[in-house]
Amino acid sequence: MSRLRSKQDDLKKIIMVKTDPEQADLNRTLPLSAEQASQQNELRREYTNFTKLLAEAEEALTILKTRIAATSSASGKGNSNMPTVEAVMRTISKMTSMVEKRSGDIDVLENQMRKLRFSSVNSREGSPMVTPQRNSRSTMFSPERTAMASPGTLRHSFVSSVASYGGRGTPPRKKLSGFSAEEKSDLMAKRAKRQAVLNKLKANVERTGVSVWAMEDIE
Repeated sequence: MSRLRSKQDDLKKIIMVKTDPEQADLNRTLPLSAEQASQQNELRREYTNFTKLLAEAEEALTILKTRIAATSSASGKGNSNMPTVEAVMRTISKMTSMVEKRSGDIDVLENQMRKLRFSSVNSREGSPMVTPQRNSRSTMFSPERTAMASPGTLRHSFVSSVASYGGRGTPPRKKLSGFSAEEKSDLMAKRAKRQAVLNKLKANVERTGVSVWAMEDIE
């Protein structure tokens, strides 16, 4: 019964917004209802869990590729099937599209929450319960990162591309002052974790060298 009353109140607000512009401005400053706050908290939990699983998958994939390369080098196989830059870029593009698809699902849910709240983007940034923005998306598989690799041998090209990737950052979508202290802490933690993965990958490559794995299995 209480849920029906809550929905009835929401419908009244929607009607008032459509008929009275001043009421629409007023609603943008009002806090979320209990149901909307619950939905937002659930969305935040799902988003946090998604980014955690994505980071773990990236780390596991990096370690797996390193082990496959080390095994191929030890057995002497795969030397005649040297992967080309184009093949590597196609593989990275496929991985990137998968990540962007998941990120798009998050955007759809976020837009639905924004409509329920009757607020603009600026008012959401001023709220203490702002949903994390898409700039926390994983940059592990960004194609433009690997495009900065210097020419030369495959090993030096790969190592330099990893170093270049770790040193560059995606331009922020808003000023640093626009983030809350909690968001800044989360972003710094994610950046440190990804940098640790990159350092681990670089150390493994320098220790074992660059070897070849079957691109057909990845594609």
